[in-house]
Amino acid sequence: MLAGASRLDLVQLEVEFELLSRQHFCTREQARRAVAGWIDEYNTVRRHSTDLMLSPIDFERREALARMTAAAA
Repeated sequence: MLAGASRLDLVQLEVEFELLSRQHFCTREQARRAVAGWIDEYNTVRRHSTDLMLSPIDFERREALARMTAAAA
């Protein structure tokens, strides 16, 4: 991780590199839709090595289940 950079900063850099630097948008609405689609893919489809190769949504679900199971024991 970059020194002093938060996870949000790194995601913003990733959006700028992967999406915004490679496409030209005629309107802000086009840009908003593209960014929203990228965020949806990032959170639901894309696997992350820091999260056991799960998408963030799947990782959070797994962690929540583990916490509930531990609390019930």
